[in-house]
Amino acid sequence: GTTGSKSRMNFLELLCAGHTDYVINQAALEYMREHNLAGPTIQQLVGHPQRQFTDEAAWQHHLEQLGITGLQVTPDPVRVATEGALRGAIAAHGFLNEAVIVSDDAGQFNVG
Repeated sequence: GTTGSKSRMNFLELLCAGHTDYVINQAALEYMREHNLAGPTIQQLVGHPQRQFTDEAAWQHHLEQLGITGLQVTPDPVRVATEGALRGAIAAHGFLNEAVIVSDDAGQFNVG
């Protein structure tokens, strides 16, 4: 679909095909590493027993509880972790397993 936003986050949300969950799995972690999320932040996410979140509110609450929302670093850890968790949800639902994304090299389509 077409939306008013051209962000990578928006593109990932569209790829979730209506699912609202956020998932920390291998696909999510690979995405986070590829997009330079700090190792200690990744370890916080990996070290927590909860790996699946029903919606954005639950995910944001989790990030707040871990102290990730207060980090003032580049790249933005909330953005990268959220994009990664969306990528994890896409993989968990079996979307994009055999898909190829053809684009005009716009950055929002670089979703791994």
